[in-house]
Amino acid sequence: MECHRDNKRYVEWNTEAAAQMISHRFPNSVVFVIKPVYMHLMTFSTYSNFWEASETCHPLHCENFNALEHLFRLYNSAEEQIYGKDNVPENIPIHIVGFSKGCTVLNQLVFELHILRKVKHLKSFATQFKSFYWLDGGHSGGPGNTWVTQTEALQDLASLGCEVHIHVTPYQMKDPLRVWIGKEEAKFYKKLKNLKVNVHRTAHFETEPPSIENHFCVLKEF
Repeated sequence: MECHRDNKRYVEWNTEAAAQMISHRFPNSVVFVIKPVYMHLMTFSTYSNFWEASETCHPLHCENFNALEHLFRLYNSAEEQIYGKDNVPENIPIHIVGFSKGCTVLNQLVFELHILRKVKHLKSFATQFKSFYWLDGGHSGGPGNTWVTQTEALQDLASLGCEVHIHVTPYQMKDPLRVWIGKEEAKFYKKLKNLKVNVHRTAHFETEPPSIENHFCVLKEF
């Protein structure tokens, strides 16, 4: 980030800093930050460990890309390194947070929740999920699946009984070149409300013009 001509201006929001901000939101917790596999043009995150990527490094969501299985194995590996293989605590609450394009990872997890009906160890793992946070989700690809709007997938999310938190800013919601983002987010929120999900939505900096600075500030404000 520091080596990039433009992105070095945002070094205060790098991975380490983001981890510290999230830890303030969840004191007395262990925070794991999962980095993208690849940064397209040294700028755009590509989480091809969680979803299939298009030629332009945008997500192609599907019903099973083994994202849940991947998260399960990452979590167990990290837990063993912290506590030791023979001393792993059970039923630790898990809060899953996505920021910006990282929200596409949460989307893929939601598309795969139907698997819990068939895969016992993943069903047990998912009982630890206590909340999901979508922080100003979006990406520069075309319309569709910027936010999850498919009813069946959202029914699976509702069945978990988790809290869902949505935090947005004008950077994503009022971009005239990506008007579908706001429309999809509105459907996401409305459908979750109709499904009686314990969902909370917060719009930040509504009276201010869209800016990437305020987009990053969601990490401090959520």
